[in-house]
Amino acid sequence: MRAIVFLVMACGLAALVAQDLWDKGRNYVQVDARILSVDEVCYMQKREGKQTSTSNTGDCATAESLVAQHPAWQGYTIYQRVNLTVAYTSPVDRQIHKATHKVEGIRTPKSFVFATGKTIAIRASKTDPAKIRES
Repeated sequence: MRAIVFLVMACGLAALVAQDLWDKGRNYVQVDARILSVDEVCYMQKREGKQTSTSNTGDCATAESLVAQHPAWQGYTIYQRVNLTVAYTSPVDRQIHKATHKVEGIRTPKSFVFATGKTIAIRASKTDPAKIRES
């Protein structure tokens, strides 16, 4: 019985991944986008057994300092949320549009190095000039 439940769940997950890849390939095209602004916040999280402790959002440098130096915050993982305002040329109308692109994940020294003026790859809709999604 467990094998059947596992098989059904695996098939469902595979179908979701396949649909996502199909959607990206059929409805979106990769374009370059210039970063206009970067809004970055961090929060700290620690899991102990079934309990999860999460801090409020705040400055990333402060979060790094607390995890490194303060005994109460040691063992916490720093998560980073970045909201990028980007400008890109839409393949639909060949006009420049602005959009917000969100990135979130665990903060590491090499993660999420975004700066105003840099170029990143995004996917722009083939039918809606204002619609984008992650690459």
